Amino acid sequence: SVTANGGLQNSAGGNFAVDGTAGQSAAGQNMISSPYVYTQVGGFWVNFFPPTAASVTVRGRVMTPDGRGLMNARVVMTDSKGNSRTVMTTHFGYYRFEDVQVGELYIFRVESKRYEFMPQAVVVMEDIDNLDFVAMPRKSF
Repeated sequence: SVTANGGLQNSAGGNFAVDGTAGQSAAGQNMISSPYVYTQVGGFWVNFFPPTAASVTVRGRVMTPDGRGLMNARVVMTDSKGNSRTVMTTHFGYYRFEDVQVGELYIFRVESKRYEFMPQAVVVMEDIDNLDFVAMPRKSF
């Protein structure tokens, strides 16, 4: 809703305009009140908040070639700046990363003494509940 303090009000085609309103008197262009910066626009002080970084959860399961959960495997998540976070799988092979930033590209890889896994590159846009890894079949010599 808009509260107008005088001035001309009109609406057409679903658009609402308020012209000539009396605003808060403002002096200068910027008022800095750490950590906020207010800018004078049309007689009003406006604080432009920067966008907040949303975070989500990425979870999945690490499994052997026959589908059994792999306990104590190390799952590593690396962002585009090279920062890594590591979690260990549970007794049934489940893992979870919390507070993952939305819109970022991450490389997920699994480290295990007994098995090899293909890394996965993922752009995280929302919660992911099934980023699963299945071990590659062992090579026979």
